[in-house]
Amino acid sequence: MGWFQNSRRPARKLATADTEPKAAAVRPPTGFLSWAMLQRSDGSQVACMLRRMTATDAMTLVNWPETTYFDWLGLLEGRASGRQTRAGVSYEKAVRLQVIETFPTTEDPPHIAGAIALCDRPKDRPDALELAYLERSPLSDLAGFGTAALALALLDAHQKGLAFFLDALLKSRSNEFYAHHGLVEVDGTPWPTVTVRMAFPSRGAEQQFISKVRDLLIIP
Repeated sequence: MGWFQNSRRPARKLATADTEPKAAAVRPPTGFLSWAMLQRSDGSQVACMLRRMTATDAMTLVNWPETTYFDWLGLLEGRASGRQTRAGVSYEKAVRLQVIETFPTTEDPPHIAGAIALCDRPKDRPDALELAYLERSPLSDLAGFGTAALALALLDAHQKGLAFFLDALLKSRSNEFYAHHGLVEVDGTPWPTVTVRMAFPSRGAEQQFISKVRDLLIIP
């Protein structure tokens, strides 16, 4: 017999429960942090993700049809971009920039519902996490962005063992929004003629807010 006749192929093992290939886990997109559910005007829910902001995202924000409140491109680069905004920002504090974006579907491409800036342990509150900037996209018709952003920022503070606060612009609708969710005015804002500092009155109030938002299936 020749070599080919004498050689034998290794026996093929039968598949078992241990050897059968398992379905690959779905990997979240780069920069993914959490998910949220926002709502269309017809009441249907839209799955969204909270993820880190990229330079492309920042360019999308500054090219919104309306002038943005905050210089998102400048915040990303750590210096003023020179673009006109409706409110001032501080480039001295280190911020983490995030966006809430819809998951893409075959019918709808992804779009950014809004942007968030968080500051860990600011100089005037080294024991806290600050929700520094928050802005909803004028191009998005989804409801619930502000509530989801506030809840996810608060959860971030809890995970880090930090207190939570924010400085809201005076004479703005944001004050009513935060008060509606249980935040109250506290001392400490560095710009009393421009902003008002707000926080939840107690840890129990924070937990109550988180529970309410979870009951509405807005956050996990």
